[in-house]
Order: sequence, then C-alpha cells, then structure tokens
Amino acid sequence: MADIPASRVVVAIDACLGQPQSVGSFLVSDEPLLPARSVGQALPAVGHYSVAAVVNALGPKPYATLQTTSLHHVMTMAGQIASAAAEAFGMIADAGTNRSRGWPLI
Repeated sequence: MADIPASRVVVAIDACLGQPQSVGSFLVSDEPLLPARSVGQALPAVGHYSVAAVVNALGPKPYATLQTTSLHHVMTMAGQIASAAAEAFGMIADAGTNRSRGWPLI
C-alpha cells in the first residue's frame, strides 16, 4: 500500500464469513475494508472502498471455518469480482486481447 500514490483510489477486496443466509453474497461499501476481523485480529483499514465475498457462515471457530471453506467456492466468487471489475472499468476481453478505456492500473 505504501507504494500506491495518494492520488489513486483503492478498492480493497477480501473474503469473509457472515450470516448463513449471506453466503455467496458480496458486501460492497464506500468505506475501507477491515481485514481479519472475523478471526479476532485488529489490522489497519485498507482502501477507500471495499468488496467482501461472504464465502462461509461465521461460527464459533472462525479460523477453522476459513481453513475448511471450499477453495472452489472462493475462486468462483473471486472470478465474479474480477469479471465485474473488468466490465466496470472497461477492460472487456475481445478476441483474446484486453481493451482498456485508459484506466491506469497499478
């Protein structure tokens, strides 16, 4: 994060645990991401905006729950976020190449 110029807007993306009915949903916020909260850590906030993929239900042992969460489910949700970001920022794949609207990426 220290290498990102202050003029850049950062969208932080992470996986998280949530309510059983929220599994498979995305939590999108205009606030920074608070990483590792579900496992009891107090890490610094990240980003200007955040997207959290609810990959499993929060239970009595959150760290164990994350360790046993289906990697396929996590990767599927990561792909959905990547596709949405590509569409939102104009990086639609066309015949094997990426076209960009000139958005600078770091």
